[in-house]
Amino acid sequence: AHPLREELDDLTYSDDVTTAPAAPIAPAPTDATPCVFVDTPEALEDMVAHLDKSNEMAVDLEHHSYRSFQGFTCVIQVSTRRMDFVVDALELRGLIRDALGPVMADPRVMKVFHGADMDVQWLQRDFGIYVVGMFDTGQAARVLELPSKGLAYLLDHYCSVKADKRFQLADWRVRPLSEEMISYARGDTHHLLYVYDRLRQQLDAVGRGDGSKPFRDLIRTTLDRSRDVCATLYEKPVTHPLTYHADYRKNRDAGDLDLPRLAVYAALHGWRDERCRAEDESIGYVMPRALMLRLAREAPTNPRALLAVTRGDSPLVAKHSGELVDIISRAL
Repeated sequence: AHPLREELDDLTYSDDVTTAPAAPIAPAPTDATPCVFVDTPEALEDMVAHLDKSNEMAVDLEHHSYRSFQGFTCVIQVSTRRMDFVVDALELRGLIRDALGPVMADPRVMKVFHGADMDVQWLQRDFGIYVVGMFDTGQAARVLELPSKGLAYLLDHYCSVKADKRFQLADWRVRPLSEEMISYARGDTHHLLYVYDRLRQQLDAVGRGDGSKPFRDLIRTTLDRSRDVCATLYEKPVTHPLTYHADYRKNRDAGDLDLPRLAVYAALHGWRDERCRAEDESIGYVMPRALMLRLAREAPTNPRALLAVTRGDSPLVAKHSGELVDIISRAL
């Protein structure tokens, strides 16, 4: 059960959240806004002291999943109307729950996320933090049926800012973070409170329409959907005997494997799951789905043939080639 289920069920919002702002507050340019890289306990305390004086903040996370089975949060970005913070979630991992948990759970402080479905679960998994009181700009974009639900579209549409996409696939484990990476990270939250203002204005205007139909409270609809996101719980991935079949169907060019080849796919799927958990590696690193499908189709039964099918796509498959050909032979 969600530990803050009662708080979510009883959640109420102040008028300044549920009504459209008369004048959205445009953010200062990034070069005129203080940005603090938070990588010491003292800097974290200073950030929390600043947040304690705010009734709203924008939040985002940078996550690493390629070389980890479950993945982990590397960076947390937080912006208020006056400052941007980029938190080193690796260096301060043991301190983040006590520092940010209370404000994240405080319904009086509005947390503005974009597309928070995974962020909420990563905060739970990595820090034991649960969010109460959130406005998800991605949910607002869905309610408004905007042409795109992505953050890049919202930044361009409302702020005339072109999103920097250079570091979307960056390795956020690296330290020290470059100035460019820190600048990219703060960019995800720096404008988000202004986007929050503009979206509430548009939600209110669309809800009112031309007056010929009853008022629809689309701000409330967005808040309700955001609360539903907060109510989701992280669940550790589990595998059962039929998991392989759902995975197999995700292959765009899966076709139809015959029963022996499908048995090979199932056996490889089980091996991959065990290896991912044992070595804390992602499925994409250990054995990408496309590679698993190739191996199932070709069903190589000696290491040389297996390496030919692998084509260098997985170091771990090459390392365990002898074990894998035995698994394939037994499955056929």
